[in-house]
Amino acid sequence: MNFLIIGAGDVGKSLCRKLAAHRHNVVVVDRDPDTSDSELSSLDLKIVLGNGCSPETLTTAGIESADFVIAVTDSDEVNIAACFVSRLLNPAPKRIARVRDLELTHRLVAPELLNEYFDLIINPEEAGAEYLLKLFKMPGAREFIDLAGGLVSVLGLSLTASSPALHSTVAELHEKYAEVPLRVVAVLRGNKIFCPKTSEKLRESDVLYVVTVPELTKKVFKLAGRELRDSQTAMIWGGSFLARSLALRLDEEGIRVKLILSDEKEQYAMADVLKHALVLGGEGTDQNLLIEENVEDTDAFIAATDDEENNVLGALLAKKLGAKSAVALVSKSTYLPLVSAVGVDVVVSSRLAAASAIFRHIHSRSMLTEIAVQSDGGGFVEMEINQDMPIHGKHLGGLELPYGVHVGAILREGTSVPVGPEEALMLGDRVVFFVLKSSIKKLERLLALSIESF
Repeated sequence: MNFLIIGAGDVGKSLCRKLAAHRHNVVVVDRDPDTSDSELSSLDLKIVLGNGCSPETLTTAGIESADFVIAVTDSDEVNIAACFVSRLLNPAPKRIARVRDLELTHRLVAPELLNEYFDLIINPEEAGAEYLLKLFKMPGAREFIDLAGGLVSVLGLSLTASSPALHSTVAELHEKYAEVPLRVVAVLRGNKIFCPKTSEKLRESDVLYVVTVPELTKKVFKLAGRELRDSQTAMIWGGSFLARSLALRLDEEGIRVKLILSDEKEQYAMADVLKHALVLGGEGTDQNLLIEENVEDTDAFIAATDDEENNVLGALLAKKLGAKSAVALVSKSTYLPLVSAVGVDVVVSSRLAAASAIFRHIHSRSMLTEIAVQSDGGGFVEMEINQDMPIHGKHLGGLELPYGVHVGAILREGTSVPVGPEEALMLGDRVVFFVLKSSIKKLERLLALSIESF
């Protein structure tokens, strides 16, 4: 396929790397002359310097043969205009725009007219706020992923000293829960994620990645030695769109929120729109401020400023002072494993989430979702079984799955069925595979198709 990507920022670079690696024809448009000297120059793609809204630039970039136009600059206006102009030049390509602060949904804007110009509108910060809201409602979870349209959940939880799973083998755990959809597919130990053998004994502080159904969430928490409780308090630092959006959502749900802002105008503006939250002036790296505001009684401290280094420092300080959970907003994907290693409980990258959402939209046939931004080592593939697949009709016990590939869940007619050796994969089954990134080729051979992993 032919991709025209407008904007060579973090989102654009992530897409370029993945699409070029899978040998698509990629043209990236950016106004910055340094783009030609950036890491993109080593990839198999074409770089066009110019304005992504200009008909001349888009024509030079090959708009007439494009299958996708993806506008992901840091300017909402440029992204919107680029999609409009590209449609005037060639209405055939699918158009995707990254839009953060502008509101395109309005009672006077007919949805069908909006759909004429955009196939997908992605708001990274809104997606990040939605994800943080889910994690806030599951305190103690390192990761939470919805799969199969919400019918399957993945929970990443570290084992405490009181976990009943401690020193048990994975086989013993699966035998105990054989009648319910609950599978341990991966373990994060230290900074390494791996697929455990059935004889692997679980240790304290291991992060288990458990595939289950939403109604068994409490059971998984108990398995980790934790109690699923309601979070009541949050301290949020930052005036970013994500921070403001999250503060408003939590405030609307009756959560006791303290919002820390350094800008005086922003303080007054947010104080006017928040119903119950307390707006504080200062910095999240101010130890005296955090102590005065009883950070040790806070269920979650969330550092979401536009400065990712400060976010990490603020989250670490809050954790040291006793916050039950510390979250940092980090944009650069290369930082993610490092930040988790130094003690931050949850790391969120709204830009990585945006690139992931775009990639999944492009490749809806198979979907690979990053399992843990902390480890960046594996993901989940959802696949519908068809009669051309070598695994069609075979029992799980006879598949001899290669290392790095696990079956996490099987959905049959919308219902999860137990994953056992006697279970056969039937036509139309929706199967959730966990796969290490190093084992994707093995899964491709197993399914006899190519998976374009994110």
